[in-house]
Amino acid sequence: MKKILSWVLTIIFIPLFLLSLVLYHLFQMVALNLGGYYVHLRVIHHLQLVLINLLKITGFSLKIINKNNLDTLPNNRPLIIVSNHQSMFDIPFILWYFRKHEPKFVAKKELGKNIPSISYHLKYGGNAMIDRKDKVQSLKAIADLGIYCEKNTRSAVIFPEGGRAKDGVMRAFKESGVQQLVQNIPSALVVPVAIRRSWELVRFGFFPIPFGIKCELIVLPAIEPKNMNLDILVKKLEEAIGKEL
Repeated sequence: MKKILSWVLTIIFIPLFLLSLVLYHLFQMVALNLGGYYVHLRVIHHLQLVLINLLKITGFSLKIINKNNLDTLPNNRPLIIVSNHQSMFDIPFILWYFRKHEPKFVAKKELGKNIPSISYHLKYGGNAMIDRKDKVQSLKAIADLGIYCEKNTRSAVIFPEGGRAKDGVMRAFKESGVQQLVQNIPSALVVPVAIRRSWELVRFGFFPIPFGIKCELIVLPAIEPKNMNLDILVKKLEEAIGKEL
């Protein structure tokens, strides 16, 4: 029965998902060119809410678990959000939950081309586009993102595995990206995030999306990185996130 539901509901979901990306691509263009950064940002946030709600067609649910050691994360300083990465849906989860902190992503350059809404936001929303085959370019782009976030009190998001864990098993963290952000956002607070089960949404690609996947976004205790050895910091982040998975 679940297999039949998965196929039927995916057939309903996919056209609506694609239509949303196309429409919000146009909305973004209008918002950015006529309204500027903050109008564009509101459109981006609304798109994430639409995508998350559309997923509910497939029986999906998202549970937010806040294990952070602060009552609220500060709005007067940047955050460096460090997360494991399991699927493309991790991005709307993070964008929506951390929307007040204006998160900017470190993303591979291939995503900046020919994907409605997603490519436009990555190119014009203040994110870092990296060539994973060019370490010098990647580190410079990440450093530039850090400088931008420090100057504008915005937040940076990085997936240190360097790619998606398609089977849900977290890969070893690559240290250089996180270290570059910490060095270039000296006022930042580091927030580790663990995402569970989002890989199951795309275990068969998009056809079908399995019925009834229950994902979790877990916000772990924030870390003050000042005066901390950067190698130890990355190891601590990797251990904290891995423990939740």
